[in-house]
This record gives sequence, structure tokens and C-alpha cells, in this order.
Amino acid sequence: RQGDTLSLTCERAEYDGMMQMMHARRNVVLHHRRQTLKTDSLDFDRLYNMANFFDGGTLIDGKDRLVSDWGEYHTETREAKFVFNVKLRSGKDVVTTDTLYYDVRKSKAHMVGPSKIVSGASVVKTENGYYDTKTDRAQLYGRSTIVDKDKTLTGDTLYYVKNGESTGYGNVVYVDKKNKNSLTCDYLRYNEKTGNGFATRNPVAIDYSQGDSLFMHGDTLRLITYHMNTDSMYREMRAYHKVRAYRTDVQAVCDSLVYNSKDSCMTMYTDPILWHGEQQLLGE
Repeated sequence: RQGDTLSLTCERAEYDGMMQMMHARRNVVLHHRRQTLKTDSLDFDRLYNMANFFDGGTLIDGKDRLVSDWGEYHTETREAKFVFNVKLRSGKDVVTTDTLYYDVRKSKAHMVGPSKIVSGASVVKTENGYYDTKTDRAQLYGRSTIVDKDKTLTGDTLYYVKNGESTGYGNVVYVDKKNKNSLTCDYLRYNEKTGNGFATRNPVAIDYSQGDSLFMHGDTLRLITYHMNTDSMYREMRAYHKVRAYRTDVQAVCDSLVYNSKDSCMTMYTDPILWHGEQQLLGE
């Protein structure tokens, strides 16, 4: 026992008073504040207040449960490092990775190497990410992907909020297999709860629900979803400033455009020009 915050129990132990090192074996349980570390082989360094386990261990912190083959836990900084076959369970969410740094005070995990976060129907894949188990927010770097049922979001940098608004930066690709449309850009905001999105920096939208693909480009694109998660759901794609639209049978330029997936109607504003085969149509 050390004060009223730390205790260690086991079946067998060796203690070196000169090195201030305890070697604890078999059914080792380390209690520190609200955290509990369970393992079969643990070395506790009282000089640096650090516990090392190397034969499989479990750290329990409230609703969070961390399991790995090898790891270390600092009782002073309350920071932990877990390596090999790491699995973090936080409520219904499961994080699997190769290396994980966990800040107990902030309930924040840093994943390094091929990692996956499974949260219901949502699956997040990254090789460098931060995940807050309290707020269900993730910051993902190094070309990461979010898969939510039929929707996929990929980008160089992604900020993900469960059942909320996600943001993507750099070579962003959004694909909706159910509604048969996709979007590429360098900046995207998308709310999975409302189905509304905003894209800028070279955005290009592709709708292939009608067989032939329709490409739309403009300075800014907005996606608005009506009657979300119902049989009567439809979407509006609003493009504005320097809009270009292309399909094999029709091409158009204008300042602003609204495309409705309900009736496949394209409404153009401010000096539109439409080409259909050898025909050209102009208006105000």
C-alpha cells in the first residue's frame, strides 16, 4: 500500500529495496484511484512510479476496458501505453489497434498503426488517430476512412463526431452507395443525423442514380436531405458560382444550379447555357 490511492496484491512477489523494484506474479491486481490493472506478471518501479506488464493485462477505467499483451502504466502522470493485440471497449464502442497511448485523466486514446473503431453500424479505419471515449469524438490523420452503413467518407484529415457532424480536409471522397452519388473535394462537412453536407475547394459531385452519370462542379456545393430515413426521402444538390454540369447527352454552364433527386430536375440561374447534341439553349 502507498498512501490511500495505490495498492497492489498478488500471490507471489519479490522486492528489491535498493532498486525499489517489485516483481509481482500470479493474479496481480493494481488499484490506483478509480483505475484497476489486472495481469499475471507485473514489475512495479517505485522510483519512477511505473508499472510494466508483459504477459497480458487489462486496465479498467469506469466504462473503459483496455486489453493488450504488453503495456505500462504511470501512476504519477496516469498515462498508459499498450502494445500488441490492443482492444479498448468503451460502452458499445470497440477500438482495435497495434499500439495505443491512453490518457486516463482525459479518457483520450491515441492509436498508432492500423486501427479500427467499431461503433454500431459505423466503422472507422485509421493509422494515426485520437479518440475521446467521453464525447465519442475522433481526430483522424494519415488517410482515414469512415464507413456508416452505405456511406463512406475518406480524407487526409477527418474530425468525426458520432451521430453528429464530421469534417474532412484534403483529397476528401464521399460515396453514398444507396442513393448512388459521390463527391470529391478538399473540404467537406457532413451531418449523418440530418443528411446535410457542405463542400468547397474544387468540389465535384457525381450522381449515377439515373444510369448515365451526371457530373457537377462549382465553387461551393450544398447537400440537403428531406424526410431523412423514410421511404419518401429525397435530396437537393445546390451548386453556386461558376457551375459546370456534364452528362453524355446534356452539358450546361451557369452561375447557380439546383438539382433535385426526386424528379431529376435541374434548375439553373443567371445566364445559363445548355447544350443537347447539336442544340444550344440560352436564357437569363
